[in-house]
Amino acid sequence: GAGVIGGTLACWNHPFEVARIEAQTLGNMGKPVGSMVTVMRDIVRVDGVGGLFRGIVPRVGLGIWQTLFMVTGAKLIKDELQKREWIAVP
Repeated sequence: GAGVIGGTLACWNHPFEVARIEAQTLGNMGKPVGSMVTVMRDIVRVDGVGGLFRGIVPRVGLGIWQTLFMVTGAKLIKDELQKREWIAVP
């Protein structure tokens, strides 16, 4: 529940990441790069609003996995350490 929501919300800045990568690509090709707003406007003009969300599905999946791993993984490790009496039970 919360891990899935947290992992999904971690992607709030995805359109900015798409624009940053686009700007870096243009710059590496020696093409002029405008402001972030200009780059985002160009992406929308060419690909529509959906262009700002290219690759969002894998990023959401990664965010969910990372959040679940941090939450669940930490709990599993804590439980195992308590079971072995390597840490005190609060």
